[in-house]
Amino acid sequence: MDTLNATSSEFTTMRQFAMRFRGILRGGDAEPLDGWLSDVARSGIYRMRQFFGTLRQDLPAVQNAIREA
Repeated sequence: MDTLNATSSEFTTMRQFAMRFRGILRGGDAEPLDGWLSDVARSGIYRMRQFFGTLRQDLPAVQNAIREA
């Protein structure tokens, strides 16, 4: 992990996004999701933007899942 973080800023950013998303899921509050989605969309990281697109396809279901978790 340390080597990846030290050598790849993209990996570091993806990991930060993943940790934030995990926090949103565990927190049970869907409100921070909008800011997270905006940050992901602006990131320029292809795989994260793909994930963003998938979540946006059924955003109400994702929001409900966060609230009900």
